[in-house]
Amino acid sequence: MCARFRILSVMKTAAVCVFAALALVGAGCGASTKVTATCPGGYAVGSRPSVAHPLVCARRTTLANASAALGRRVVLPHSALVRPSDAGPVWMVHSGKPSAGITNVAVTFPSRRVIVEYERPAPSNGSAAHFRAMAAGINDAQVVRLGGRVPALAVKQNSDMTRKNFGTIIFNVGGSEVRVMGHYSRGTLQRAAQSVLEGSSS
Repeated sequence: MCARFRILSVMKTAAVCVFAALALVGAGCGASTKVTATCPGGYAVGSRPSVAHPLVCARRTTLANASAALGRRVVLPHSALVRPSDAGPVWMVHSGKPSAGITNVAVTFPSRRVIVEYERPAPSNGSAAHFRAMAAGINDAQVVRLGGRVPALAVKQNSDMTRKNFGTIIFNVGGSEVRVMGHYSRGTLQRAAQSVLEGSSS
């Protein structure tokens, strides 16, 4: 079972299922997998990830607690698509030792059907070469530049084997990987991702 609902490097296939994360229809290592296990601490895993429950084995938290766990402020998107005032439930899961390990946070925007995930430490250096390697193994994926400078991986919506996957923009900032996901065009999601990048540097 994949421990977290996310998209990581294709070079880390032992830790993640790329298409499960993209499809948002299966919490295991295949888009149709149904998960019925119980997570550590007794939190039951839902049958399928969704905007209402985007991370496997995660618990509800607050933006303040999520920022503290990530070690930096959680920057929310501010674009024509989605604004901070649209933010809904925040979810978080930590794997590894309390003082180390990996922290994943997902902020959901239910009215916009958007999820923004933050993972620290980032699973890669976020280089264009890394994202090109990822794109080579994903249908309708390409490397774009946010603000003309920061490389990002853009995955087209409804392009995987299920034809139900979210469109996704993935990039690194401040030691974290950020993933902006929703059923929208690349340009629309890219502008939302750009707003997170700009907010992170302010």
